[in-house]
Amino acid sequence: MRRTCDVLVIGGGPAGLSTSITCAREGLTVTLVDPALPPVDKACGEGILPGGTSALRELGVTLPPASMAPLHGIHFLSNHSSDVKAEFSNGPGAGVRRTVLHDSLRARAVEVGVDLCWGSRVEDIQKQQAIIDGQKCEFRFSVIADGQHSAWRERLGFDEVKLRRQRFGFRRHYRMSPWSSFVEVHWGDGEQMYVTPVAGDEVCIALLTSDQHAQFDQALSRFEVLAARVRLQEPCSKLRGGVCATRRVSHVTKGTTFALIGDASGSVDAITGDGISIA
Repeated sequence: MRRTCDVLVIGGGPAGLSTSITCAREGLTVTLVDPALPPVDKACGEGILPGGTSALRELGVTLPPASMAPLHGIHFLSNHSSDVKAEFSNGPGAGVRRTVLHDSLRARAVEVGVDLCWGSRVEDIQKQQAIIDGQKCEFRFSVIADGQHSAWRERLGFDEVKLRRQRFGFRRHYRMSPWSSFVEVHWGDGEQMYVTPVAGDEVCIALLTSDQHAQFDQALSRFEVLAARVRLQEPCSKLRGGVCATRRVSHVTKGTTFALIGDASGSVDAITGDGISIA
């Protein structure tokens, strides 16, 4: 860990890594700190819209072709009505496992000289000095990218965080050939399941619901078309869940030293697919 840096980034998800890469490419010294060990996984739909893939190209991040799938649009379906389908007008998106995305961002951060401190914690911040695992690190600026439940957002005194909506998400992968190059959104009563191709032989199926007690398999059975497709397929990952919150933060900077980014700066409902692109 550097004892001094221009930018201290707290949080090593896509938002923190993207910030680190951007700053390093501008000639700033960057230290990124995250208590997790890579690759960092998270329950999400794993689809990146065209704006997100364009941002990755601008960062110089390359997704491995064998571990992703091009996405050409969105297809909304329902058990009880006609469906709606539309192609992206600004190029393809990408379906990619969260761990693959994280590895690609991490590799690019190493390439541009970011000091990555995995398995480390920021214990305290006083003015422009942080204590990281008992060691002092002086910085000029700090970017807070520790997610929607950001602890440092509260500790640094960012006020007026408004929770607009809260839902619950679950995700599982199936080893099978994708049947479409579109993201499928299956619409139900108070819940949606969406399907994202993430490789030539794998799909991600995610559930979004307002019911915190929902069971993934029970919900899947209510989507008859989708359930029929995966009935004989074996899952190839463990079920993973998380909270999907829509939050608004009144301000995202504090003085000239601290800034919030990613879900720490406010978050959108996962059904929009915008969260990762914004990050």
